[in-house]
Amino acid sequence: MLINLYYDHPANGENYNGFSSIHPDIINPLMNFQYNLKDVGIEFNVITDKNQTNIDEKNLNLYVIELVRHNLEDLEYIFKNISLEFKKLMTDNKLKLLFYFPDTGMDLDIEGNSYALRHWCLNLHTHAQKHGFGAVKKYLVTGDFLLQQNYQKFVQNNKITSTHQFSQVFGLSYNDYLYHDALSQGYVGQHADHPDQVPYKTKNFLCYNYKLSMSRLMIVSELDRFRLLQDSLVSWNMALSQNVPLQSLPADYYDMLREMYQNLNSSECSMSAAEKEYFNALLDHLHHFAKHMKPIYLDWHLNKHFTKPTGVEVHFDPTHYASTYFSLVTETGLSEGGALHLSEKIFKPLAHGHPLIVVGSKNSLAQLRNLGYYTFPEFFDESYDNLPEGGSRVKAVVEQVISFCKLSKKEKDHRFNAVKEKLKYNWYHFRKNAKKEFCKNFTNIFASIHSD
Repeated sequence: MLINLYYDHPANGENYNGFSSIHPDIINPLMNFQYNLKDVGIEFNVITDKNQTNIDEKNLNLYVIELVRHNLEDLEYIFKNISLEFKKLMTDNKLKLLFYFPDTGMDLDIEGNSYALRHWCLNLHTHAQKHGFGAVKKYLVTGDFLLQQNYQKFVQNNKITSTHQFSQVFGLSYNDYLYHDALSQGYVGQHADHPDQVPYKTKNFLCYNYKLSMSRLMIVSELDRFRLLQDSLVSWNMALSQNVPLQSLPADYYDMLREMYQNLNSSECSMSAAEKEYFNALLDHLHHFAKHMKPIYLDWHLNKHFTKPTGVEVHFDPTHYASTYFSLVTETGLSEGGALHLSEKIFKPLAHGHPLIVVGSKNSLAQLRNLGYYTFPEFFDESYDNLPEGGSRVKAVVEQVISFCKLSKKEKDHRFNAVKEKLKYNWYHFRKNAKKEFCKNFTNIFASIHSD
């Protein structure tokens, strides 16, 4: 199958549809759509001639907008930048529109994160309809394993007619491939640890936190409240984007804090008295922590291991894994809207011989097991993975971390030694299967679009 890719505007010497010069995104070559096609071995042509109207309908003709490159607070410019010539091809059903958003698995309606992003998918539909693209053949690729069922709920809740819905949606497991590719390209540390190398453990756990999110703020604040920062390796870079550290918490985060206080103490809150007491204490400390927080540099700032320019998502220091017992993974968000998202953060410990506990989507561990990885009930009570509320998962994870940190050095070593074979299996499974599974799923997407 040959794919013809239609482009209106070049950006940074590359072709990126919908790109706006007011959003000068840092383009990571590993996350570029054309790079993915080349890496998988899919043949394609690039067409930028607006006068080319003789379309070979035997092939797949796509106009791809890489949403990962855009600031989702402003979707207006995406559709304004589509030329009239290519728009006509879409409305004539000769050219298909693909929104490519694989490196994130945000809820289609986000709760508990930036207000500006809360209704990104609804805004996408609204602007598409406003600019005359509502009825064209359009598709969405994003990193939610449950995207098909979540999209059906989304269109029902928002009363989106069948004419204006996406023709198909595809949940793509992308970040394991991204991190696998980064390792093979040598984009990360000077050397990678091997599962047979188990040095002396000097710290309890490793917890990387680069970009700001409410769930990460919550976790780091809790680690501070229970004095767990001192004997562990925790970063808190306080960044909204790469190399842009914050001086203070954005105003909308304080709005979210006020909203959480109000919801917690309203008459409609169904929590028990003990749960309310816990979360009021959590929010009190979080408010104090946010006002006085300072960055903790561990995995990025002037680190000697980062010798090649690339996105922060592939960075690591192998000595961090070697000297700690497990990774406390703070995922992109808690996915209160039901998205099931596994980012590169959850694959890092698997790729470096580390047990893990996860603050993220419900059933994250169950999905890892579906992908063929082992999880670690020998370390933690993993029932937290099934809890429906994000706050409850945070509470349960913190309790498990506290419980582990209270163990004797002898018991910690015993638990680590008991899972060595699992760690070795995960290490090899990641290197053997991550890219292969991505290539299969990626290829199937285009076969499905082509036959639609």
